[in-house]
Amino acid sequence: MKKKKYLPLLSLLCVMALLYGSNTNLEPTIQLTNIDILPATTSTKVILTTNSPLPINQTFFDERLPSTLVVNLPRVKNVPAPPPLKNRKGVIKNISWKKESNGEFRLFIDLTQKVPYTIIKEKDKTIIELLNLNAQLNLEEIQKKITLQENQNLASFQNLSIQEESERLVIRASISGQTLPYVFALDKPLRLVVDLYNTYLTHSPLNIAVNKYGLKKIRAAQFQVNNPYTISRLVFDLESPRFYTLD
Repeated sequence: MKKKKYLPLLSLLCVMALLYGSNTNLEPTIQLTNIDILPATTSTKVILTTNSPLPINQTFFDERLPSTLVVNLPRVKNVPAPPPLKNRKGVIKNISWKKESNGEFRLFIDLTQKVPYTIIKEKDKTIIELLNLNAQLNLEEIQKKITLQENQNLASFQNLSIQEESERLVIRASISGQTLPYVFALDKPLRLVVDLYNTYLTHSPLNIAVNKYGLKKIRAAQFQVNNPYTISRLVFDLESPRFYTLD
């Protein structure tokens, strides 16, 4: 019997420290050389350029400043001045940093409102991507990605599993074939949405109560068929904006 191949779709974590671990006992050696802000249609990105991988060990929304995302920067030796913001860029109003008494730097990202966010690691860049709520989909970008796919046949969404691992939830979808995930966020009520393009749902719609780690429930259904794309949709109903990962 062949084993099913699982595509991990989403991991909702309460704190980033569980993902990256702590490096507070190591000497600060990392040079943070540049901080850029890249606003786009569906998200706003903060791009941190460093001379070596940046081991972020914690992010959280400050209770005293509810719309401010705090990012711990362990092992960072120097931090440049944040880019001046004469006008708002996407959901970002301001960026500042502070050196704490333990010698670690903290980055403060002041937002117009709390939003779901993820962190993408690249060779010399760490990208904090903040989802713009109720943003218009970038159909041109979606079409370009679909055109570049080698396999244009429909993938089949066969199963969904939920596991609790190291104080986090891991949701895995069993998918046969090549799918194109597209993530966006909606509010009233707050939802994180993952559209799976060129994907057909092979089972009846799902509505699963979770009520853990800020995730109220998960829904899965066939959003549309050949109009012009076939899309299976996963919806994560959230209690509040939080960190997520997509693999």
